[in-house]
Amino acid sequence: MSKNWRNERDSLSQQRDEGSVREALRIAVAQPRCVSHDVAANVEAHVELIRAARARVVVFPDLGLAICRDTGIAEHARRTAALDIHGYVAGVVHSAEEAAVHGERARNVATEHGVWAATAAFAGPTGGGFPQTSGRSGIWSATGELLAEAGKDPGELACHTFEPGSWQGRDPIPTVA
Repeated sequence: MSKNWRNERDSLSQQRDEGSVREALRIAVAQPRCVSHDVAANVEAHVELIRAARARVVVFPDLGLAICRDTGIAEHARRTAALDIHGYVAGVVHSAEEAAVHGERARNVATEHGVWAATAAFAGPTGGGFPQTSGRSGIWSATGELLAEAGKDPGELACHTFEPGSWQGRDPIPTVA
């Protein structure tokens, strides 16, 4: 961990301990429509969902602190949680037949480590091995409750706003005063 990151994290922890004011955190998990080998169309699809989400955090299947298989490795979740995280985000891809896998893994991480979890799952064909993927991106509370879920189709969003004092486990994110 870099020295600057440690200093920033320690500063945020101190502010949290001193009772600084927090803002609501709106998070979205997105399932962009992707066209194989068409970078411009894929960028536009991502931009459209970012705008539609109107959230401070937007998680895509190709972005996250955990990437796909990581979510099923208990040691990865344990080591990530040891960094004093507030939420666990992952980008995943599963076949349509594996639709329940990432939800089960997210609930496990949330409840075992007392943090909210969000997974952005690829939806539709990948163009590289999966003719149909699961979709079903979701956001779970620290108690494992499903707070928001997208369907199986590309272009869908699931959003949830964590209001100050409404979350369980750790605060979703400290706000710098």
